[in-house]
Amino acid sequence: MNEKTPIGRGGKRQEHSNRHQANQYDKIWRENLQAALPGIIEKVLQIEVAHSEDLPDKLQITRQKETDSLRKITDRQGHVFILHIEIQVKNEPNMAYRMLEYRVMLAQIYKLPIRQYVIYLGIKPLTMPAQIDAPGLHFTYRLISLSDLPYGLFLSSDKPEEKILAVLADFGGEAPEMVIQTVLQEVQKTADSDFSQNRYLQQLRVIVQLRNLVVQFDKAMETVASFFKEERDPWFIRGERKGREEGRQETAEKTVRNMIRKGFSDADTCEVLEVTPDYVARIREEMENEK
Repeated sequence: MNEKTPIGRGGKRQEHSNRHQANQYDKIWRENLQAALPGIIEKVLQIEVAHSEDLPDKLQITRQKETDSLRKITDRQGHVFILHIEIQVKNEPNMAYRMLEYRVMLAQIYKLPIRQYVIYLGIKPLTMPAQIDAPGLHFTYRLISLSDLPYGLFLSSDKPEEKILAVLADFGGEAPEMVIQTVLQEVQKTADSDFSQNRYLQQLRVIVQLRNLVVQFDKAMETVASFFKEERDPWFIRGERKGREEGRQETAEKTVRNMIRKGFSDADTCEVLEVTPDYVARIREEMENEK
């Protein structure tokens, strides 16, 4: 899921922001993988699993590569194969060559048939090639966009890790705010504790950014406020703390300014208000510049 961004004016800052966001999506995927993957394999990949065995996600022959998900599957027809899944949030022009690299390494290691899938979570139309046709070389893998699948496919699950994927699916013409509201309520019903409920809530706050649905998410949150108690929401707590801190800073600055106006020395101001000399000196300088 790693993405690279060209560096130009402001490019380093943008690259850091994009990398941080991609890491957030990757973290959510890995946190929810064990619970959500069986449903994804059955409903999205349409594989009927009789037995599944986790395999190491790091491949190493002469060099090491890391996959998003790797399993040894036995389906209900008795076919045994390696299932390899990658998650993409952006189109990657060289994705087919990346998948071919994985394919060669997997074939060397496991000596079994291999089925490869890339699941695309982004909002932009798919432009990644799903095959390579070159002289002496033909390679293909399956490319699936969640936005092409009905959101009810994920809401029908009894696992909240799978339900939250509904916000990345096709809303079928329904208002995004109403769909998100339904997802929030469904997550609340199936979360097993306040802690896990808040974890899924934070994950949803990140995921909706992939579809530019932050505004609709905030409106839906207002509607279902009785389900998700704000005083237990880490985002709400963080906002309250930030507000209190900003209030304390504003009060401290006003008090320092008053003491300076009344002729108190910097040393006395520091002692009375328990602030640093640099802080008082900065405010004094600002006051001089304002004259």
